Amino acid sequence: MDDYYTWHDEQLMIGDQVIRYATKPGLADTLLPLRLLAEAVEAQPGERALDLTCGSGLASAALMQRGVDVTSFDDGIVAVEAARRTLTLNGFPAESVQVGDAYGEGFDLALIAAPKGREVGRRLLAQAARCVKPGGRIYLAGANRAGIKSLIADARDLLGPMAVVRVKASHRVAVGQVGADVGPSIETDYTSHVADVRGRAWPYMARPGVFAWDRLDEGSRCLIETMQIDRSDAVLDLGCGCGLVGLVASTLAQHVISVDASAAAVEATRRTYQLNHVTNAEVRLSDCASAVFDMRFDAVVTNPPFHQGVGTDYAVARQFARDAAQLLYKPDAATDQPGGRLWLVANRFLRYEHELVDRFAKVQVAYEDNRYRVLVAEVIR
Repeated sequence: MDDYYTWHDEQLMIGDQVIRYATKPGLADTLLPLRLLAEAVEAQPGERALDLTCGSGLASAALMQRGVDVTSFDDGIVAVEAARRTLTLNGFPAESVQVGDAYGEGFDLALIAAPKGREVGRRLLAQAARCVKPGGRIYLAGANRAGIKSLIADARDLLGPMAVVRVKASHRVAVGQVGADVGPSIETDYTSHVADVRGRAWPYMARPGVFAWDRLDEGSRCLIETMQIDRSDAVLDLGCGCGLVGLVASTLAQHVISVDASAAAVEATRRTYQLNHVTNAEVRLSDCASAVFDMRFDAVVTNPPFHQGVGTDYAVARQFARDAAQLLYKPDAATDQPGGRLWLVANRFLRYEHELVDRFAKVQVAYEDNRYRVLVAEVIR
């Protein structure tokens, strides 16, 4: 089995508790914020807690060990799987972990590990304020470089006073109380935008938390302008984001499947396709390409991520290349049919050629400028 898809069990002490947790490549490193949350949260047995960014499930498991009734959510399918495994390792039901944001109401407290992007944090704050009953508490934790200070300031505007209850290793935890009347409303829904590329305007839907949600990313622009798709092609849009690459591909190809590990991205792409009346494309939630391992494609198009949370992590991008090589049609010498093609865009400083040459017969630069390079790789027989 590929190392990327292999899970590992670890453990650590939180106070006098031994917590086991699951981890693997592709999971954002939120271990310290979750540990600080678990240590700082004051909760009584029987209280209802909402963990909006459960990550590996470490804080959820620690609170459950103290008799707290925890419902856990995360936008990422990798985190949700990790949290489910973590709860199982500690003897708790995995069903309490869900993907997405159907949070519910009437909670006594909520936990947020600061995400990347201030707009995303503000959205989570607004959601937490709606879900926690008056008098309940909202706990925030995160690194200074992840914007926790700004998120605490936003929480003061929304909730009122916030008390910093823990500071460690350039991280901090703060808590505030939900009043009967919270602060001004914050936009939380998907909104429509327009991208001009490949000679026309393309409407799409997105929200904070989806990659390049309010603009066309320049790397994706290079990919869209450069990729060559045939009318008979089955295309995999790997890491679909808001669905722009897949949307353009759907006008060129026979069929498109878009996948992403983010529930928000999958919903954004679904809405983008619906907005444009696309009938030859579908969307799936997937850790890399795992949701389509039973399929084969003529082309894979991707703008792979090289960040997980606030850190730099190339594990997902490397796995994109490995999965693409597995999923593309191989050349057929008997019929002289060519094999499938991977179209990949990356910043010039990211040398993905080294990852591709071992898995593809030919790797060429299809486009480059002073910031980006689009590579096209032909699969090995």
